[in-house]
Amino acid sequence: MRSRPSLRQWAVPAPRDAPPPFEHKRLLLGAPSPSRRQVAIVAGLSLGIAATVATVIGNPSHALLVSMGAFAAMYGTDRPYRHRAWLLSVVVSLLLGGVVFGALTERLAAGLGAVPGTVTAAGLVVIAGVTILAALGTFLASALQVGPPGGFFFALVASMGSLLSARGIAVGELAALTLLGGSTAMVLSLLPGLRAPHGPVAKRLRAADAALGRHLAAVDAGRATSRTRTDAAMALHAAWTAIDEAGMRDSATSRALHGMHERFAATLGVESSPTPAPTHPDGRLAEDIPLGSPRRRYLLRRSLHAGTLPTILATRVLVAAAVAGTAAYLLATGRPDWAVMSAILILHSGVDRLVGTYKALHRLIGTVVGLLVFTLVYAAHPHDYVLIVLLAVLQFLIELVIVRNYAVAVVLITTLVLLVMTGPGLDPGEVMRDRLIDTLIGVTVAVVVLWTVGQSLLRRALPGQLDRVEGAMTRLDGIVVATGPQSDAALEARRDLQLELIEAVRIADTAYRNAPADAGPHWQRHLATQDAGYGLLAACWSGPGHP
Repeated sequence: MRSRPSLRQWAVPAPRDAPPPFEHKRLLLGAPSPSRRQVAIVAGLSLGIAATVATVIGNPSHALLVSMGAFAAMYGTDRPYRHRAWLLSVVVSLLLGGVVFGALTERLAAGLGAVPGTVTAAGLVVIAGVTILAALGTFLASALQVGPPGGFFFALVASMGSLLSARGIAVGELAALTLLGGSTAMVLSLLPGLRAPHGPVAKRLRAADAALGRHLAAVDAGRATSRTRTDAAMALHAAWTAIDEAGMRDSATSRALHGMHERFAATLGVESSPTPAPTHPDGRLAEDIPLGSPRRRYLLRRSLHAGTLPTILATRVLVAAAVAGTAAYLLATGRPDWAVMSAILILHSGVDRLVGTYKALHRLIGTVVGLLVFTLVYAAHPHDYVLIVLLAVLQFLIELVIVRNYAVAVVLITTLVLLVMTGPGLDPGEVMRDRLIDTLIGVTVAVVVLWTVGQSLLRRALPGQLDRVEGAMTRLDGIVVATGPQSDAALEARRDLQLELIEAVRIADTAYRNAPADAGPHWQRHLATQDAGYGLLAACWSGPGHP
């Protein structure tokens, strides 16, 4: 690499293919998914144990409010335990902050003259606060690649905090119950690490081996596509990230993954040297890896552009939450936050219009059935430990089915939230009516926003991402010429280029499915950029300076 190569020199031809079409039956009825039994058990036990502790220490009437912190059990379920501990500590802190924020916002609104049950300008303060928090949480969760369930629960607990504060529950008590639920969830989420400390890493490694095997088989059969290449690259990237998060760079696992990556690089048309492990020029095992965790500052910076998926998601959530919340508040349904949450749930996790529309349908059907189930359960007057066990079972079932069938999950979520938030002596018929109206408002607003807001941003998403890929290639190219492919700067640039290539496929697929006429003119450039980018990365595995 003594002279500066052009992008064309690195290009490696690959079959051209469009993204697979959506399967409407799967979107409507659900699809098979990996087992979530362990995650579901942790989620159910977190709520049940924390609520039992709160009851035993003398707070049975508010014990179920520990659910605001127990939501932490849903985060980081596939991450290595060392990283999961850090992530859960952040999540619990954010849930605690969300509850306090919601409660203080309600106090501010009351101080400005808001009166429960009446429409005043001051009453919009809470809606504005939750809306801003929801948009910010959506952007950060998407930009930082937090993974499911994203930023939704931070907005949800803020909404719950404001409602509970309006009922006269002290901010300190809300914070203590949230902390109890979050701490319990954190401990239970980390306990499996005592039995299999590197279980999540081993799982990622098996997934990478399987994806690579499919790609190699396709290469041998002459039917490899850019999609089989991307699937293998994404699985390898996920495995490298897990190794980085687990602190296992200097390990047999790292060397095994290195061997897999060399076999992958060899399929890109560049002969890779068979070395046992990545080393720095001084001979020690690499302290960094090409495809580890991206820096959070880099992820935030790259997302702060019009047309990135985090920006589109946050824009839609901001508009929908503000409109739905204001509409429900003006109609005096009593719980405008329910309309806000209905809208956010549909919009916060993806920009695909068809997927979002099916999700809205699931939300509506699930809420109607969930209201009926809640009415039946509420009529039985469960209380104390019976109610705790019931909610723990509901939480377990939610986590068990939420990936497989969202509509069924919504039935369970609706029942659980209403049981937690509805006090004794209320008219269940009135609760059903108001919540149904709020849901209709939230779902309608979300679908309208989904199909109208952010379309110009979506049109700019693919060309903007291709510019970022080419910028990452140019940066890596210059670093390799100056320092070789194994310098610390080159390793970081290789990781960043891989991230941009993966993100480009995600954006290209989304753009093509939602607006093929707009994405079509950029498709050949997208495919050529993918070829050039992977060719450059493959060359880094065999060029001078690589052991």
